Amino acid sequence: TFSRDFKTMYFTRNNMYKGVQKADAKGVVRLKIYEAKAGPIDWMDVREMPFNSDEYSCLHPSLSADGNKLYFASDMPGGQGGFDIWVSQRSPQG
Repeated sequence: TFSRDFKTMYFTRNNMYKGVQKADAKGVVRLKIYEAKAGPIDWMDVREMPFNSDEYSCLHPSLSADGNKLYFASDMPGGQGGFDIWVSQRSPQG
């Protein structure tokens, strides 16, 4: 998903460690959501979102029209079971 100005992208990719897929103790490769900023030629400043974990997956990001909420699916603890829809609110910039 992209911000309205197309300068920020949120995407899902496999849990990686130094360029290699990272599996948990059961051999499951989890998914994580990342943010990237548009650079002059390619995407840059790729960073993992803070709600990600090696214990569960986060995927299918969708940004609200105002850009302040990121909706995503996750099997993180505290949901209704299986994959649930979660929302992350952008923190005010100080």
